[in-house]
Amino acid sequence: MEWQYTDITHGSVIGTDDSGNTISLSVNDPVITTFLANGGTISEVPLQQAIDEVYDKIDELKFNILYAGFTYTDGNNYDSDPISVANITATLSILNSGITLPDGFTWRTQGNTNIPYNNAQFITFATSIFTWGEEVYIASWQIKAAVGALTDAASVIAYDITAGWPANLYQ
Repeated sequence: MEWQYTDITHGSVIGTDDSGNTISLSVNDPVITTFLANGGTISEVPLQQAIDEVYDKIDELKFNILYAGFTYTDGNNYDSDPISVANITATLSILNSGITLPDGFTWRTQGNTNIPYNNAQFITFATSIFTWGEEVYIASWQIKAAVGALTDAASVIAYDITAGWPANLYQ
């Protein structure tokens, strides 16, 4: 049976069974795993192309994680997209310049609930979301390094890029 590369982004290959029917399988499917273990190859997948396409998927996953929101120690989910993080950073900058938050200051959750914060609480909140965002970036770099160290396209395609990310929860 011969297998041809079709779609790196979804980790699938296409082959033809003994009757000439076309079959599409995940590279993690036992049929493909056995095929590869027995010396088979997925033809015509240039290594660098596989790496580049998987890197793109890692970046997409990184941004999906960053945009999905952040759960803080109070159990509330907060927006973590770039605009929200910029607003948090701007508020933190104001606090770091010596200005005190006004009485009754709140920060709004993803569910539109206003949560009161004082200066110290907000600094801790802002630091935690910054730290979490940095952990997401570091995870993407580590996953890319692991993928980049692989020496064949089939391994690159089969690599589980969904493992190794931090939870969206401050711990």
